[in-house]
Amino acid sequence: GVTAEPGTFCWNELATHAAADAAGFYGQLFGWGTRAQQMPEGTYTVFQQGERQAGGMYEPTEEMAGMPIGWHVYFAVEDCDASADLAKELGARLHVPPSDISDVGRFALVQDPQGAMFSILQPAPTTQAQQAEAEAATAAAV
Repeated sequence: GVTAEPGTFCWNELATHAAADAAGFYGQLFGWGTRAQQMPEGTYTVFQQGERQAGGMYEPTEEMAGMPIGWHVYFAVEDCDASADLAKELGARLHVPPSDISDVGRFALVQDPQGAMFSILQPAPTTQAQQAEAEAATAAAV
């Protein structure tokens, strides 16, 4: 799932025009399963490595024309709005301003001054609590 330590990679997401083919490819390459979820924008697929979420995948909508196809990284932040403001002050461009994703958190799509695209994500409090529980369970099992 989404980890919450600020400044770390917390999610990977694949934008593709061939979701079924990509699911088959990554399934064979890494042994990933998939779990599809219907969203207002279309189907969002979560890659699963056993019980663990390995990333997400979607097919871009017409409104997303021009967005790059490929893997996209998310960095965890404590405060999405403050981090987005700081990114702009540092010369970044916001393609999607801070916005809420139900049960996931608050995110923004950023392009750094050199042109690289990434997102920042402030995980929802329930996501942070779930992560803490998972880490505690892992520590107890060791």
